[in-house]
Amino acid sequence: MRGPCLNLAMKKAIAGGLSAILFIAMTSCGGSSEAPPTSTDVFTSDEEEITVLVTVQVTEEVARALQELGPSTTESEELLQIMEELELALEPMHLETNDPVLQSYFIVEVPDSVTAQRVIERLQQSPAIEAAYVKPPDELP
Repeated sequence: MRGPCLNLAMKKAIAGGLSAILFIAMTSCGGSSEAPPTSTDVFTSDEEEITVLVTVQVTEEVARALQELGPSTTESEELLQIMEELELALEPMHLETNDPVLQSYFIVEVPDSVTAQRVIERLQQSPAIEAAYVKPPDELP
């Protein structure tokens, strides 16, 4: 008979404890029935700094010049001038590689997709550029 009585007493104690926790939680929230903010409620788009990465592939000759592995070329100087006009930096994607294909890939960080499109259109006019694009977002299979 002691077993069932203890179980009943324990159930009452647990129920009383849960009521106390609920009361404390409600009073600490000012009695508001609103749900607490979640991670998506905390940050607004104004507070987030979102950038877009433009992937750029240049010719192998231009890549060697830009990475100071070969002499400067007319095309590499032209490309540097374009980047200066756009007030953007052209950064190597693969640092310290000996692979000429990987050496030809660079990244340009821009503030938004509209700027990315403008940069891509401008870069594609240069003979130094083999490709310029924004990589699509990764997706689960």
